[in-house]
Amino acid sequence: MEEKIIIEGGSSLQGTIQISGAKNTALKLIAAALLTKEPVILKNVPRLSDIELMVKAIEILGARIEWLDEHILKIQAEKITSYKIPEEIVSQMRASFVILGPLLARFRKAIIANPGGCKIGARPVNRHIEGFENLGAKVLFVEGYYHINGSQMKAGEFTFSKNTHTGTENLILGSVLTSGTTLIKNAAEEPEIDDLIDFLNKMGAKIKREGNRQIAIEGVNELFGTEHTVMPDRNEAATFAIAVAVTGGKIFLQGAQAKDLVAFLNKIEKVGVAYQANPNGIHVWRKNGENLNPIEIETRPHPGFMTDWHPPFTVLLSQVNGESTV
Repeated sequence: MEEKIIIEGGSSLQGTIQISGAKNTALKLIAAALLTKEPVILKNVPRLSDIELMVKAIEILGARIEWLDEHILKIQAEKITSYKIPEEIVSQMRASFVILGPLLARFRKAIIANPGGCKIGARPVNRHIEGFENLGAKVLFVEGYYHINGSQMKAGEFTFSKNTHTGTENLILGSVLTSGTTLIKNAAEEPEIDDLIDFLNKMGAKIKREGNRQIAIEGVNELFGTEHTVMPDRNEAATFAIAVAVTGGKIFLQGAQAKDLVAFLNKIEKVGVAYQANPNGIHVWRKNGENLNPIEIETRPHPGFMTDWHPPFTVLLSQVNGESTV
């Protein structure tokens, strides 16, 4: 039987919505749990298909998984029996490539499928590979798989040629157990990366931002188990805020953090949508029928306006009297 969703519009949205944990953070924290033999407990984990794939990926390696509650995940990677992430996982979820960092850090070896398969031309992870090679890893690309030997890896400096969110995370994960201080320059600045850094520091890592897009990682001998609550999802909060702006009404985004949404909140305020933030979340409202203002938007890496916010925001701009530019 064909499934369908029927939406009856024409009503303003009212009420409170609990913002889920950030998928993009949870994926990296699950991978990071491979860095220790001890149990790791993650709270506020969203139950999404990508999360299930990442869980499957680390189970393939030998990690033990237990859902303690709907959104609480326990991971223990005491005994890893494989160092290979198969194509069936990587092709479905490119974020699984961040498993490379923990494998190199803890075991100094990894075999992982290229998200682009056997195609040599466009490799979407080339910046990750360049970073690890710069730190001493030896890389062979054979029949769609990267075979990486990290036995000669050492601390050093690497400057990303372009902003890369996942590349920054992967290099952090791969450097935490390397003796000496590693400097990552032109590092991405997204709050999801800061949540990963907070998590790793709870495990015993020594990582800090030094300003001017630079991250310093002082290697430690081992990491330990910990508990951590996944940060709220910025994209989910923005999507619900836009839904209220389009339909009129008022909503409380419970758990949303204004400090992570500065560029977004600035834009909806300029359009004519009101908000008020407090430590527990963000109130967003628009009186039905209020005129909205045209604006210009340019998407940029954090702290700029996220590319992910562009499509739903365009829907809002279709309700504006005047010409907006994105």
